[in-house]
Parts: sequence; C-alpha cells; structure tokens
Amino acid sequence: ASLIALDFDRMEAAARLVAHALAVSPSHPEACMAAASIAMSTQDHAGARTLLGRVTAEHPHQARGWSMLGFLGIVEG
Repeated sequence: ASLIALDFDRMEAAARLVAHALAVSPSHPEACMAAASIAMSTQDHAGARTLLGRVTAEHPHQARGWSMLGFLGIVEG
C-alpha cells in the first residue's frame, strides 16, 4: 500500500503506511523500498542506501530494489 501511495504522490500517507509496516515487519521489502523513496525525496541518500541494501540482501529477487539502488548511484554521482 505504501508503494501505491507513492505512485499517487501521497507522501504523508506513504510515510504512515511505511511506519506501520516496518513496525510489524522491519525487513518488509515493499515498505523498505517505499521508505527508501521517501528518504531519497529528502536527499537522505545514506538512509536510502541502507534500506535498499537490506532489500537487495534479504530479498534479492526484488527487481525494484535493485533498480532503485542503481538509480541512487546515478543520483549520488
């Protein structure tokens, strides 16, 4: 649900959904990716990298996590 909120540019709703999901399951891949998107939107690249590192390490089949990590590398230059 947090990724859907992001897709509709509803950052506050996404942040609330992320907080709830991560409280229940700290390595939930979709919630971590949504949290990383929120972190990138506030220029918190280190936080985003930590979250995406968790996704790619624990859920390597999640292609969106890998693509976000690649995009972050481009953004960081």
